[in-house]
Amino acid sequence: REAHELLVKEHFGHEKSERERNHVHIQETLAREKEAREKHVASRKDVLNREAQAREAWEATSRDTQGMLQKEREARERHERTVQDHLSNHLQKERSNMEEVLTKERAERSRHHETVHERMETLQRLMVSLEAVVRKDTDERAKEAHRLWQGIHGPTH
Repeated sequence: REAHELLVKEHFGHEKSERERNHVHIQETLAREKEAREKHVASRKDVLNREAQAREAWEATSRDTQGMLQKEREARERHERTVQDHLSNHLQKERSNMEEVLTKERAERSRHHETVHERMETLQRLMVSLEAVVRKDTDERAKEAHRLWQGIHGPTH
């Protein structure tokens, strides 16, 4: 029986030693797994932080770009309004100038027409007067020619 007890004690001792060694192995394995898990978690956190920073940078760039686009759009609209105003003013001035030129031209044409009309009336009066002078001169010459012919033909005929 003692031998058996000794064998059982030895078996228990050996089992205890195996359990302790197994316990140490499990503790080491758990420690390595915990370390690996912590490294993995730290790595994932680092990746997430970098992604968050990249997203924030992209959002900031996007806001800046949107702001610049808005400013550009507003500047373009202001420029377009300025050009439209300038063009409108220029066209209005040109239209006014053309109307002024046309008005002056019409007035000049009207004055010229009046001058031509007055000259025509003067020429008509002159022609009437000249016609009267020519008729009078013709009548006088005809009378004189008639007297001359009567003088030449008169006593002998």
